[in-house]
Amino acid sequence: MQSNENIKADLLSTLKTSEEKNQYGEKWEYWQDFFWNHRGDNPTADKGFNQFLTCIAGLENYLTGKGDYFYVPEKNKKDNSVPISDVLKRLNIELIEEYFSAIELMEEYLLSFDSLDGYSNWVKVALEEFWELFTGKNTINWFADYNDRNRNTERNSMVFAWSIIHYVKLHLYPEEDAVYNEDTVRFFRRIYLRYRNNNRSVKTIKDHVNLTLINGVIDSADNGLSQIIQIKKEEEDLEEGELDKTLLTLDEVFKNKVVLNARLNGREEEVERLIWEIEDHPYNVNGRDVGNVNFKHLVHADIKEIDTDYLRRLKEKFFELFPVDVSMNSSNNLTIEEVHVIEVLLRYGEFYDRVSPYYYQNYKFNSWRRIIRNISTELNDKEIRPFEKMFTEFMNYEGDFKGFYQERLKEKQHKENVITTREQITWYSDMLKDRMWQQGPNIAISNGNPCSLQNWDENDDCFEDSKKFYNTKGNLKGGRPAILSELIKTKNYAN
Repeated sequence: MQSNENIKADLLSTLKTSEEKNQYGEKWEYWQDFFWNHRGDNPTADKGFNQFLTCIAGLENYLTGKGDYFYVPEKNKKDNSVPISDVLKRLNIELIEEYFSAIELMEEYLLSFDSLDGYSNWVKVALEEFWELFTGKNTINWFADYNDRNRNTERNSMVFAWSIIHYVKLHLYPEEDAVYNEDTVRFFRRIYLRYRNNNRSVKTIKDHVNLTLINGVIDSADNGLSQIIQIKKEEEDLEEGELDKTLLTLDEVFKNKVVLNARLNGREEEVERLIWEIEDHPYNVNGRDVGNVNFKHLVHADIKEIDTDYLRRLKEKFFELFPVDVSMNSSNNLTIEEVHVIEVLLRYGEFYDRVSPYYYQNYKFNSWRRIIRNISTELNDKEIRPFEKMFTEFMNYEGDFKGFYQERLKEKQHKENVITTREQITWYSDMLKDRMWQQGPNIAISNGNPCSLQNWDENDDCFEDSKKFYNTKGNLKGGRPAILSELIKTKNYAN
């Protein structure tokens, strides 16, 4: 990695006068101080500053529209550190100054917003993730081929850094009467969520930024941001993590409509902040691999008016189901709160996933990010949306989840009426309560294939037409999985 001092010397040598060299020499020291304060765990400012220069050089390479240079470390037999000579070909000292002013102004707006009243907890977290792109342990190849689907990490990073830097650079006019620029904060928020969702739509960055500057971030469905963009690839070739031929995701369009409607009643900021609070729940903020949705999945399609009262109730009810201060989604353990949610959800449909190993039936019951979005490998009828149905009823219930839980579990699953696998699991759940889940969140059912357990091929003692039910930490090749029918036989099972 070339030192900042050497890069500085190379760039200053291109200036004609001593006055210019002295002027930009002082500015360079200021920029170095800035990256010293944003160095992360690095001993010097060099890595962060160099990565920033490589990032904006890669952005310039992208903005030319020529795609004249892509750096492939496997072919060049180097790591992801792009040769500094290739970086400097696309930069000059004046251009660096413009880009630096953009990120400095971006941070100023965000920190000013963070100091205001209202919900802004996300700002410092998002800024830390932004600076991590430059100072983190991994070196990002900002000249990677963004057409290459094997470059998902780089493309996701490009969407985050390039979108916001390009937007603010074109928006460099601080409003004298505003403490911060509302649209810059909103745009950063949108791009931050795209980063959390693993959005990799590099090709649409230019159109997205340009139309946002024209129409504003909160754009109506009739304006440019919602227009169809003709991408050369066929729709079926697009993967999740790329926008499906539009500049906004369906989730973003939906939120825009909600905020625009609130604007008519003078409640825009209040509604927007409530949406952000809901989105920032750990199960919502990470939409990666679950449809790029952070909010829309919690709103029933039949809801006519999404106002502050509705959003407050939604937030209250959802956070009661999944308290943030309770251990979130432990892979091998379930809290009593999670067990209660599972017990209720079993009444509504097959919300669980079939998971590896696949040579027997193995079901995972705590894939909460998938569950709340009604994504299940076992849900044959897509019209049945177990969590949506349960959550809608809970939203309409005048009481807490304890009362809702007791109401829904009044009617036990009668053994003589049990036919389906879900009904059998529900019956065991009614009988055993939390004892059913002591080994972990998976329920496994034999299908006769060889396994390390004895009596693997035997029928279940409680359901003669089914193989044995096991509670397991993940597989049946080790540990001590519990046989549910054996738990039923013990004297201390739940009544």
